[in-house]
Amino acid sequence: MLNSRSNRNSFRVALRTDVGQTGGVYIISVAARILEMHPQTLRKYERIGLVVPTRTMGMLRLYSEVDIARLRLIKHLVAERGLNLDGVQTVLSIFNRLVKMKLIVEKNSDSRLKIAITSVLNEIFDDLSVEFS
Repeated sequence: MLNSRSNRNSFRVALRTDVGQTGGVYIISVAARILEMHPQTLRKYERIGLVVPTRTMGMLRLYSEVDIARLRLIKHLVAERGLNLDGVQTVLSIFNRLVKMKLIVEKNSDSRLKIAITSVLNEIFDDLSVEFS
C-alpha cells in the first residue's frame, strides 16, 4: 500500500542511540557541502543554539555525524515543512524529549516507568504552554 504523502513531504530520521559523538567529523566547509547549505547558515544555526559543533584548539568547528543528521532534519523542517526557526526549535525540543522518553522506556519497567514517562510528558506540555484542569 502506498503512503498518502508524497515523497517530497516525507522525511525519516535514522536515530541510532548506540553511537556517540564519534564517527565522521567534518569542518564547516565540508559539512556545508555535504548538506548543500551555505556555511553562514550553519554559523547562524549554531548562534541560535540549533546545533552545537565541537571545537578544535584552534576554534575550528567540527560537525559529527549526529550534527549532520540534526542539520538534515532542520533543513527538512525549514525547506519542506515551511517552519520558521522558532518552530524548528519547538519541534527539536519535542523530538529530543520523545527520544529521551523512548530511552527511558527501554531501560525501565513497572511503576518507575510510569513516573518517568509522566515527567517527560509534563516537560513537553510545559514547553507547549498546555495546562490540564
